[in-house]
Amino acid sequence: MHWTVKRTFDTFVEYYCGSESGVKVLEIGSANFNGGLRDQKLSSMQWTGVDLSEGPGVDQVVGLGESLPFDAASFDLVVASSVFEHDIQFWNTFLEMARVMKQGGYLLLIMPSQGAFHRYPLDAFRFYPDAGIALEKWAQSSNRSIKLVESFTTPPQIDLWADYIAIFTGNLESQRHHHIGGLLGGENWIVGNELIESTFQEFPFEFRRISELQESNAILVKQIEGVRDQLSKLISSKSWRLTKPFRFILSKFRIVKPSHK
Repeated sequence: MHWTVKRTFDTFVEYYCGSESGVKVLEIGSANFNGGLRDQKLSSMQWTGVDLSEGPGVDQVVGLGESLPFDAASFDLVVASSVFEHDIQFWNTFLEMARVMKQGGYLLLIMPSQGAFHRYPLDAFRFYPDAGIALEKWAQSSNRSIKLVESFTTPPQIDLWADYIAIFTGNLESQRHHHIGGLLGGENWIVGNELIESTFQEFPFEFRRISELQESNAILVKQIEGVRDQLSKLISSKSWRLTKPFRFILSKFRIVKPSHK
């Protein structure tokens, strides 16, 4: 599990759950092979984990496409992290998550919006903020009472991974939630169904990084060209005897300009 997922979950718990006691949590895809959200839970949380096969952190095995073995409105918080990119029926999984969430509860998704190809056993999807609106509409069309609170992506920190975060509830009007998109540097931050214009980014982070590197390279090329011109002027103003070493250096001075395709 990537460290930014843990950071997001900790922030969510602080601002959405606070010090509430006895919070019943259901985690989808709970197998703990490299760290799990259960490690981050409050001591007062009652945690249940389900996954496709047995393993550490798994309390109950649920097969692909099967309904969750819980009554409707059973959990205060239903969470899935780093799961939907592997789930070939994530839209149906989402319906089941919405079914078992209490009306006053929350549903939290943390998935990659960009990252390395990692099959487990498949790596099929990446998510952008509008996915939250799409999932809300899909669930409502299937008679699930759920609303999107906020969704956004976060830029990579120290590597190539960027996260998609979406938070839903069953009763938007009565919730005491505090939006966390701004705290986590959210881009294309959607609150309700409205995009916060100040967070708009047209291009994913990796394209912006490439553009910045191209601009930096262009500046460097201009600086090198300036130095070369100064050396040429210096050499042309002196006698051949004194400047022969400089002429040799200049003859070896080559500039590779960036390709503009």
